[in-house]
Amino acid sequence: VHFIDGTLHVEGDRIEAGLSEFDRALKINPEAMSVQFARMSALNMKGDFNGALEAGQRYEAAIGTDVDLKLEYARARVGLKQNDEAERLLKSCLAEVADHAQCLAELADLVPAARESELDGPLGKLKNFDASLGEALDLSIAEERKLGARALLTAAKRVKPASPVIAKYAPLVKAL
Repeated sequence: VHFIDGTLHVEGDRIEAGLSEFDRALKINPEAMSVQFARMSALNMKGDFNGALEAGQRYEAAIGTDVDLKLEYARARVGLKQNDEAERLLKSCLAEVADHAQCLAELADLVPAARESELDGPLGKLKNFDASLGEALDLSIAEERKLGARALLTAAKRVKPASPVIAKYAPLVKAL
């Protein structure tokens, strides 16, 4: 019950209330690693990046590393201004799951314009280019990540210039 309540609070942008519920759930069952992961995500949303890393380490010690954990670690590292480590984590995520749109969108936002061509590699490895690129662009646009959206679109033009996604999203990205 506390895990569900915590999740609902976080989804409703009531992070503190969600964290309190997650803490209650962990008092009842300290082995509930799904709660620990949700707590990590909420701590990242709150801006407690060191707390998020600690929660992630507890999750990792029990479960191991997975792509979603790498994404949350990357978010914490960005919050701590450790962009090189965040970039490494996001690239590792994409090496495991090439079509992970959230990792792709966040990597595009993180890579400086001077190194934008580094996105060509991950885009070239997409198994479902149009769908995954579209999803990554949707995320970038929804989160108003202007530079990341532009970087994705520019790289897509180099990797697969005939993609219909480019024509569909170009005016949306331009409007950001």
